[in-house]
Amino acid sequence: MNNINLSNSHTKKIRESFRNYIEKNYPTLKDKNIVVSDAFYPLRHDIGIGFWDIFKNENSIKRCQILLEQHLEQKKRLKPKSDASTYIGSIKKLKEHIDISYGGVQGLMNHTVSHDNIKTVKKNIKNLDKINPEIPKPSFKEVDYYLDKWNTFETYKMRESALDNLFLKTYPVNTSIDDVLIKVSVLNDFYNTNIFNPYKVATHIVNLNIDKRLYAGDASLVGDIARVDIDNQGINPFYSFASKYCNHHVPHEFPIYDITIARMLRHFKKTDKFSVFNKNDLKSFAVFKKILKEFQMHYDLTQYSLKEIEKYLWQLGKEHFSHKNY
Repeated sequence: MNNINLSNSHTKKIRESFRNYIEKNYPTLKDKNIVVSDAFYPLRHDIGIGFWDIFKNENSIKRCQILLEQHLEQKKRLKPKSDASTYIGSIKKLKEHIDISYGGVQGLMNHTVSHDNIKTVKKNIKNLDKINPEIPKPSFKEVDYYLDKWNTFETYKMRESALDNLFLKTYPVNTSIDDVLIKVSVLNDFYNTNIFNPYKVATHIVNLNIDKRLYAGDASLVGDIARVDIDNQGINPFYSFASKYCNHHVPHEFPIYDITIARMLRHFKKTDKFSVFNKNDLKSFAVFKKILKEFQMHYDLTQYSLKEIEKYLWQLGKEHFSHKNY
């Protein structure tokens, strides 16, 4: 992880979030703006180490301090060692913010990359909405075809089996941070859901005390889980992840929201007018579930479970559209 770089816009956002972090966690500090400025001193001056590489570990912080002293000696500072220590004090606070909010500098990098990827995917989807490819109308034959196809993928079957064992047998409740953290981490890894701070998400879930609502099929729970304050800048939604987390506990009550499934529902609404909704309506889980059931009814597919409908729509979307980065 050498020569880590962030764009100017991403760096500006981190600087702003760090300022908020200082306000919240160090309220008695005077000259908070100076602390923020000092923390970014090595970004403005070439001291011999990449700025974001400083935050990898304690050894890189120590190396930064040595390089800062040498740099300040060359600048003819009167007290280079003392000044370097002052800068390091602010730099350590920035590292603290990065570690807590992003799970470390690599988590920060993953966060910025995932946000860039999401922007690209959204742009692709917007363009694809203008396309009307020849997609077969939903029918028994079509659903059966894709369910049979699903069963030929050993990876999908084993992943589903492992998650069922984890969520339904090993850790069915959500009161222990250890249990929830394992489930969040495994789900994130299997589905690539861009959870760059699993511990914070797991803590959020435990604090919500979800089990009663979960097993009662409370649709509003998905939205509550999705709203996680990740970086001290406000709420960061993980809607698809939240639906998956609930689904693997109670699959018949919580269908999975996925961008591909949403895309296919919009396609069939456009071609067959099976329901009335707009794109943003699908981001309300209760509405999404209602639309999925309307899809079942309209095409006379009620003999299939919502989970089977998901598998069909997801594979169909992957097959007919080129945006595969989700």
